[in-house]
Amino acid sequence: MATFKPTIFKDRQREDKTWNVTIRFTHNRKTRYLSTTMYVTRKDLTASFKIKNQQILDRCDALIKEYRNKIDGLFLEVNDMDIDSIVEVMKSDKGNKTEIDFVEFSRKWFEKHKELKGLKNYQSALNSFCSFMGRSVVYCSEITVKTMKAYEEFLSGKMRAKSLYTSKIVRLFNEAREYYNDEDNDIIRIKNSLSKYKPPKMNVAEKAGFVSR
Repeated sequence: MATFKPTIFKDRQREDKTWNVTIRFTHNRKTRYLSTTMYVTRKDLTASFKIKNQQILDRCDALIKEYRNKIDGLFLEVNDMDIDSIVEVMKSDKGNKTEIDFVEFSRKWFEKHKELKGLKNYQSALNSFCSFMGRSVVYCSEITVKTMKAYEEFLSGKMRAKSLYTSKIVRLFNEAREYYNDEDNDIIRIKNSLSKYKPPKMNVAEKAGFVSR
């Protein structure tokens, strides 16, 4: 079984007093170390040189998730491959064919943000978006500026929902991009962007009549 672990080599401190974060990859009792573009200082480490900086750990988790997705893309072939061949696949674009389910991501995000004010608005927006798409599985690759414009039309006549729901979908989509993409390591799983899409705004009268759900 393939395993991954963020690792710091204590004896490899750089001249600038930092250490490079590596990912230890073990497969069939053999080990390789994959260098990353992440670096830590002494304050990011415990006394036993384990990483304690949560931001670095989160980035490591995202990178490891990417590596696992590439291995999963090999299916049973991975059992017949030597460790160096697998490492080459992980460093390349091969094997990464898994689509990201926007709905599944959003629901997991809800679970992690139960105390968020207005969470029900996000849940209502997601349900509405699924109704618009006509299904409960929507891939991030399907969410484009054109899709959002069509969703606006779907909400025609419901200005408050048109403004509120589209803004929540944009927020969830951006959260997914933040979670799955790692530009520092050239990992871009969600290539499309909504940076050029602006949700319609409610006017003052509509805001005054809106009651948060």
